[in-house]
Amino acid sequence: RQRLEDAELILVPYNYLFEPDARSQSLADVKWDDAILIFDEAHNLESFASESASFDLTGTDLAGCIGEVSRAAGYLQSMGTEAVSDGGPVSMD
Repeated sequence: RQRLEDAELILVPYNYLFEPDARSQSLADVKWDDAILIFDEAHNLESFASESASFDLTGTDLAGCIGEVSRAAGYLQSMGTEAVSDGGPVSMD
């Protein structure tokens, strides 16, 4: 790691490039402006990128989201009611 700034050739698994923690810790000193990247096993990049960018939503996560939206809708409705009683403009679009 200490000599990354001066290196002309660096060999690393491609997940180091895609994972922010690995990139920021292991490859922080690399000068990317003039870099040329060569991927070995490039046919695996598409599935690796898809898996890296995906996530799982559980029923609990969805229930939490629905609860947040319901609370926000209730808040907006109460704000609309207050605006009507104050004589202000109301828009529920």
